[in-house]
Amino acid sequence: MPSSTLSALLLVGVVLAAPGLISNYNIGGLLSRAEQKNYCGSGPAPEEFHVLHAEVGKATALERLVVPVSVVIYTSSQSKEKFDVGISIINDQLEIVNHGFETTNTSFVLEEVTWIVDDVWAKGDDLVNLQIDNYRGNAGKLNLHIVESVNSLPNTYGQCSLPPTQDFPFDGCVLSARTIPDAPGHTDNQQFQGKGLIHLLGHWFGLDHTTLGGCKQSQAVAGDVPLSLPTSGCPVGADTCPDASGQDPIRNFMGFNSEDCKSEFTTGQALRMRKHWQTYRASGRPLKRLALPRLVPVNLGGYLPFYDVDPSNSLAVETLCSPDRKGVIRVADEKRCGSEWSPVMKLNALAAAASAALLAGIAHADEDQKPLNTPDELPKFTPTTLKAPFLEQFTTGWDKRWKPSHAKKDMKDAAKDGEDWAYVGEWAVEEPHKYKGMDGDEGLVVKNQAAHHAISAKFPTKIDNKGKTLVVQYEVKLQNGLECGGAYMKLLRDNKALHQDEFSNTTPYVIMFGPDKCGHTNKVHFIINHKNPKTGEYEEKHLSSPPTAKIVKTTELYTLIVHPNNSYAIKQNREEVKSGSLLEDFLPEINPPAEIDDPKDTKPDDWVDKARIPDPEAKKPEDWDEDAPYEIVDEDATMPEDWLEKEPVTVPDPEAQKPEDWNDDEDGDWEAPSVPNPKCSDVSGCGPWTKPMKKNPDHKGKWTAPYIDNPDYKGPWAPRKIKNPDFFEDKTPANLEPMGAIGFEIWTMQNDILFDNIYIGHSIADADKLAAETWAIKHPAETKQADADKPKDEDKPHSPSDLKFLDDPVVYVKEKLDLFMTIARTDPLEAVKFVPEVAGSIAAVALTMILLVVSLVSKGASSPAVQKAATEAKDKAKEVKDAAVEATATGAEKAKAEVTKRTTRSQS
Repeated sequence: MPSSTLSALLLVGVVLAAPGLISNYNIGGLLSRAEQKNYCGSGPAPEEFHVLHAEVGKATALERLVVPVSVVIYTSSQSKEKFDVGISIINDQLEIVNHGFETTNTSFVLEEVTWIVDDVWAKGDDLVNLQIDNYRGNAGKLNLHIVESVNSLPNTYGQCSLPPTQDFPFDGCVLSARTIPDAPGHTDNQQFQGKGLIHLLGHWFGLDHTTLGGCKQSQAVAGDVPLSLPTSGCPVGADTCPDASGQDPIRNFMGFNSEDCKSEFTTGQALRMRKHWQTYRASGRPLKRLALPRLVPVNLGGYLPFYDVDPSNSLAVETLCSPDRKGVIRVADEKRCGSEWSPVMKLNALAAAASAALLAGIAHADEDQKPLNTPDELPKFTPTTLKAPFLEQFTTGWDKRWKPSHAKKDMKDAAKDGEDWAYVGEWAVEEPHKYKGMDGDEGLVVKNQAAHHAISAKFPTKIDNKGKTLVVQYEVKLQNGLECGGAYMKLLRDNKALHQDEFSNTTPYVIMFGPDKCGHTNKVHFIINHKNPKTGEYEEKHLSSPPTAKIVKTTELYTLIVHPNNSYAIKQNREEVKSGSLLEDFLPEINPPAEIDDPKDTKPDDWVDKARIPDPEAKKPEDWDEDAPYEIVDEDATMPEDWLEKEPVTVPDPEAQKPEDWNDDEDGDWEAPSVPNPKCSDVSGCGPWTKPMKKNPDHKGKWTAPYIDNPDYKGPWAPRKIKNPDFFEDKTPANLEPMGAIGFEIWTMQNDILFDNIYIGHSIADADKLAAETWAIKHPAETKQADADKPKDEDKPHSPSDLKFLDDPVVYVKEKLDLFMTIARTDPLEAVKFVPEVAGSIAAVALTMILLVVSLVSKGASSPAVQKAATEAKDKAKEVKDAAVEATATGAEKAKAEVTKRTTRSQS
């Protein structure tokens, strides 16, 4: 293991396992252990930060910084029904955070939410693997993990990683749900106001606690933060360091005082956070994946956790059990070490023990070169020895073959839309972060969501398929799922004008193949860009009934085989899901029809094409009464004995009071609103009684003649056929044009799509061997992990998009509205597109307002003022309706435009 990784892990070990080191809790005896029970578990900043601190100058205007947020919510199998942390709760928490960071010109925007059922992680145990396995994005993205409790960091409400100064195994924040207002388990509105996360995010940006160093100035604390010792509550005017200038910074977010008084960062802290961001996070450094054992907490004296290890790990056991190691105490139990351990421990010694154990375990893993982070050891990736016209496993030198595009997307259409459509999406080659099935197996990864991506690689020599079988095979791993986007490839036509820098949606291609999903559309594309031999023009030929793509987060294998006899086959995960003929299964057909309808032929005026007509000889029966009503009065009905005829149905509300601002001259005489008469609730009814209606047995309705076959019927008319002037016959469409490159040109709302193990050649057997060496080995391991993630109750929605109205109407409406507002904050039109139910409801509500106002005005008003108010309300309602309709229409147009942008049609 590189020394840089070990250094990073040393820092992690202290941060994760030693909250006792965050400050000297017992300085001056001002803050007891009991009083500190709800403070954070983040550790001190490294010395490297001190160099940056010296560079921070005077305050300057900070540019706007927007940090994307990925939230993962963990619940146990026992409490998953009760532990309901919805998007609205998360948005409210982020709103509190954004208010706290307002003076730093920084805001946090929710990007994605994931729910995971895991009994260990839900309790805040094994925080290392929790953050490694569920990491999203890079150092510039906040990974927020919300757990039911933080068992492995008792007496704390969470912890955040410091900015990564070197290679880092994980990065993000863990937060107990009990600190989040309105979340399950949140019981103390005064103690937990949602500001705890602001404190933790200060660490995520590299800040230390204000009390670090006590009354002696520390480089780790911003110079404009007054020196102080830890205190509790909100001691206004406290000055625990009288020899230093300034009173205690009890209002500073990075202190240990009550959330009641926390409200600010200093200018120096704001500058430090931005400097740390620019140095360590702005570049979007990727995660350095690391194999660690699944940690099992062993509580020691109720202070800090320790982690059990495999007894066969001799180095770790020796570290745990040796009383002679410097800074390490005897903490192991009788089973492991054959001796008793004492619960009386010093915090610093505990931290050293935990850090040493963590490093010892990793060192031993490095010795054996075996990953220990899963129950079953993962297989190692070994490059294949197979040969093919093109075979890509994204090994060393991949960046010399693959070049991202710098072209503008479809410049003609862009000019019309007033947009340049640059391919701004980024690419990376890395191991998967979701359901890793093989060590060292890297793939090409789409890094940005809601962006256009384009990248291509030229073939060593052109691939000519004439008289040969064409085999196209590759892996797709949708690590974040796929709601709207493509994951297909294009085999580009070989020509001299093929330049990788200019690859775009207009670049001529031969075949497009792979999954594509958006909304209810979900299919595996197979498109041939076919050349008309008569005109030289190209036309896309789409497989008429394509198979459905499997949208899962495990690696899926897609294979296309085109035989010389014009037959084809599509496989998913080595199983055939579609086969047929190129000459029969495509639309438009490969070959146009030999005959077409004569465009000049018209239907004769006397042509009869009605197959059945009313019987002209039928007559209405004499006893048929068309005027008989549907209902008649039930003359046999009698008034119920408990009916209260003298009691009104409604009465004035006895509890209503005239509003203080009611003006009789302007508003008219005030009358209490009506409420249902309580005397009528327990009887059959009140008010005048009338006999009810019943169905009329003589009602028959309007008489119509029965239908008979039309004796003059000639059948459906069709124009006569003529020879097709554009007819041609391609008897060998399998002889595709030569291909010179492969490209991925896609638009997607989800990132982290991974492509790997691409085979393009002529051997079905070799493609299957490659699948056996790669996909067949890692897929079972991935599937096992995915199955373990599945909740026992399969019917429980994983996210608001899975909710159904009838399951819980209140939750459905609430979550849909929250989702709509979340998306609308950044793009209102996208909100209309993805949550049309809310947009439609806005229009419906507006229309209802108009009808109510019209009804009010039509019945007259008690005063001109009321009429005027009604007219203004009507106009306002119409504006709201028009705006909603316009937004809905614009959203639909944008959705339509987006489909156009994602079109695969070649312009050549």
